[in-house]
Amino acid sequence: MKKLDLTKIGFFNPGRLSDEEIERSFVARVPLFQYLFKKIVAESRNSIPQQYLIIGQRGMGKTSLLVRMAVELRKKPYSDDFIALTFPEEQYNIDRLSKFWLNCLDALANALDREKQTELTQQLDEEIANIAKIHHQVSDGVYEIFEKWIARINRRPVLLVDNMNLILHKISKTEQHQLRAILMKNNAPIVVSASASLIEEVVDYGAPFYDAFQIQYLKKLTFEESLDVLKNLAKITGKTDFEGIIHQNRGRLGALYQLTGGTPRTIAMLFPLIQDGFSEAIQTDLEALLDIVTPLYKARFEELPDQMQVVLDAIALHWAPMTIEQMRNVTQLENGQLSPQLKRLIEVGWLQKLDAFKSKGSVYELSERFFNIWYLMRRSNRRTKRELYCLSKFLETFYGDDIKHVAQNRLSNKNLTTNSIAIDLALADSIKDVKLSAQLRNKSHEELIELSKTDDSVLRNFDVPDEKIQEKIEKLWNDCVKDLFEKKYENCLLKLKQIEKFQLHNVIFYSFQAFIENELGEYQDSEKSYLKAIELDKNFATAWNNLGNLYQNHLGQYQESEKAYLKAIELDKSDDYPKYNLVFLYRDKLNRLEEAKTLFNTIPVSEELKDTHLLHQALFAYYDANAGIAKEFLLEALQLVKNGLPSNTQDDWWRAGAIAVKLGYGTHFLQTLAENGFDIILKPYYVAIQALMQPNPELFFNSIATEVREPAKKIMEIITKY
Repeated sequence: MKKLDLTKIGFFNPGRLSDEEIERSFVARVPLFQYLFKKIVAESRNSIPQQYLIIGQRGMGKTSLLVRMAVELRKKPYSDDFIALTFPEEQYNIDRLSKFWLNCLDALANALDREKQTELTQQLDEEIANIAKIHHQVSDGVYEIFEKWIARINRRPVLLVDNMNLILHKISKTEQHQLRAILMKNNAPIVVSASASLIEEVVDYGAPFYDAFQIQYLKKLTFEESLDVLKNLAKITGKTDFEGIIHQNRGRLGALYQLTGGTPRTIAMLFPLIQDGFSEAIQTDLEALLDIVTPLYKARFEELPDQMQVVLDAIALHWAPMTIEQMRNVTQLENGQLSPQLKRLIEVGWLQKLDAFKSKGSVYELSERFFNIWYLMRRSNRRTKRELYCLSKFLETFYGDDIKHVAQNRLSNKNLTTNSIAIDLALADSIKDVKLSAQLRNKSHEELIELSKTDDSVLRNFDVPDEKIQEKIEKLWNDCVKDLFEKKYENCLLKLKQIEKFQLHNVIFYSFQAFIENELGEYQDSEKSYLKAIELDKNFATAWNNLGNLYQNHLGQYQESEKAYLKAIELDKSDDYPKYNLVFLYRDKLNRLEEAKTLFNTIPVSEELKDTHLLHQALFAYYDANAGIAKEFLLEALQLVKNGLPSNTQDDWWRAGAIAVKLGYGTHFLQTLAENGFDIILKPYYVAIQALMQPNPELFFNSIATEVREPAKKIMEIITKY
């Protein structure tokens, strides 16, 4: 298959690609495309058709979806019954309905020309040229000419119309009623239209097109869907090593995904920048992407009337959703001046409206979130730019390497089977930390050499993996770990079931299975898997500790949790993780404060868990109603984490926030963060705790910028469970 040149990736004009290139590059909206296409081709010849409206912010893939629809309709056998008519993204010439039908005749001529129907095309071109001469002005009768041509070719037209909102705004209400009447007739054209905003003429009761369209909304891509877009771009452009870049930089991708708003366009624009790897710092990647969009964003902003620019400037610089009162204070414009500007900015897709948090009415924010980031970086002060950089670093750690801590723990485990070593090698290939990866790989090689002393097949199987069963198991393990790294837990669990068929029932197998089941919320199954691992090796301290966490965090079996932690401590007295977990259990769940203090005082301070140790000291101070001492310990812990919460102690920070709120010190906890700049450095965490203290967290989140709002919601869900 021929590679697609990078210059042909359709950021803004996918219609310039060939049909094959469009089909190969279309990956983001496949389910919706399949649904709509099936409905369209199911229309019988003389039916009153269903009409469609797709609503999505700029860059969400509306144009690509329409172009992909045209490609499929041009295929046999669909082209025998239908003809796809495509239009420019903006039809600036429309000021009356007859101009729209004239554009439809032009689109029909283009479609016939594409099919090399030369004689028909020439005849239609001549008729289009004569229309203005006959009518002097383009007015009535044009639809009848279009209808005549459709009857002549005996194929139903599918009008693929972008920016339908602009067309309806430009024609009168009388003409809107005329258009609806045409589209509601038997054998009428099928319209698949798109708009960057909800159209009043479609949703307002009594409006001409009320209930005339079936509306589909394009939401932002999920993180996994965004990765699929990047992987597909790598595939069609011939970048065979791109999977490794994704695995090594998941945290960076997660942060950029959140900052760019999850739109297919910005994800596609990111690909050329990262196809050969990422920069050392996330700011460099972010600034490179911002540089690419600058000509487009600058031109679009400068096209707006002066007063709209003033309003948009105020909202963009405010970043968080903004009330009309706040706008009035910043812009010095009165409500009567602001209201029509806001209405128009919503209509053309620049703004979206949310319910206000603490005031009546609505708040407004930019629809295209990456435009807001771009604007802030160009126009805001140093403090706001610092907030953006801090947020990008926090997001990189929040979406980062979840299995790094697993790999660190594996360094201290001695492997006695080749299958266990295969897991370590897979981990070594998957984690981002180069030093840790090398340590784990070297350890695995040493263990293989040791095992080869009693089994001469070991080195042969690993160096030259000719044995198909061993190769199959190793591949499944590797794929399973990659799925685990990408949080595709269902896929990983499926591969574990396949591995089980090879009679692989060791401790590591059941521990992995238990971890995945825990992440999927299958807590009863997770318990069974941990118990199986322990049955095979009663001295496996990590399994006992994880079982204790399962009992404490999810099953509410606190007595069983205590037993599991105590067993883990008995088996490995040097491991502090179960000790700290037991302190949480005694103090926060079982109300055995003195036992918690006694145990805590036996735990030595280590560099690896120093922030956890300080957090516990702060929480004990809160229990003793000594907020001043708590603040000192909390500040010391914060100085250790710097730009993001470490993966191995993140859970303890979630717990600490929950406990502070439960004890009535939530405000004090937040003030301590804010006084030292950590309301900015750890902003999603700070906002999550704020939300936890609100009577209506969902409404509170409407006062927070989207880029912060979404990760903060996830963190609040985690904290709430504790």
